[in-house]
Amino acid sequence: MTPRPPKGSTIVTILGAEDLAGDMSPSLRALTAPPKRPAPPGARRRYVVAQVLHQTFVLYYNAAEHSYHTNAPRQATLFRRPSIARAVQQVLGDEHAVIPCAVDARGQLDPASLKIPRRPTVRATGRKRSSTRSHERAAR
Repeated sequence: MTPRPPKGSTIVTILGAEDLAGDMSPSLRALTAPPKRPAPPGARRRYVVAQVLHQTFVLYYNAAEHSYHTNAPRQATLFRRPSIARAVQQVLGDEHAVIPCAVDARGQLDPASLKIPRRPTVRATGRKRSSTRSHERAAR
């Protein structure tokens, strides 16, 4: 008498198809494999963490080496999820920016897709500096 299969098991486990899978030819295995899902629409989008010091001077962050590369976006870490890139940005500081970019079919960065954000300019407030001597004169 053969043992009864547990509840919820499928016909594949009853017939022992797992044991037969090793004996199948590669073409037959390809026919029985589940179909591949198409890539999601954002599959070619990656994110880079960078510190923009000037429009022509950007420091790209490499998480593996915990270092920066000057004007070398191909050396930067490419993050797949924007949430992870934002988390790294928060750890590094507010002066860093998360820059979306595109990758080619081999998964390498396309430098033409980088849109470097402009660094906000710091304007003078127009107030005069107070020196200690002017305070001393007022006290006399």
